Amino acid sequence: MTYTSEFDVFDEVYTLINNIPTKCSVRVIHFPESSRGCSSFGNDFILYSLVDVKKLPLFDCISESTLDHIERYQREVGRTPKELFEKLLKIYKDR
Repeated sequence: MTYTSEFDVFDEVYTLINNIPTKCSVRVIHFPESSRGCSSFGNDFILYSLVDVKKLPLFDCISESTLDHIERYQREVGRTPKELFEKLLKIYKDR
């Protein structure tokens, strides 16, 4: 199966942090390993490491650490707050 990431590295996206839509920057994209049987899950299981854009100016002076990364699946990330909430609504509506 071929995975297709909806976002690229350094794209600005929105995700929920403490129930507040927060603008973040994509730093790393983790694709599922097909050997683990994840191929049936599709693109929703692509994992993004994100950094809050408010913290980005700090990294001009110090090196960025993965401790500052927030991990979210593709289904939990949107280009706009509206798109984010539409994705989240779809997840909970399907339950």
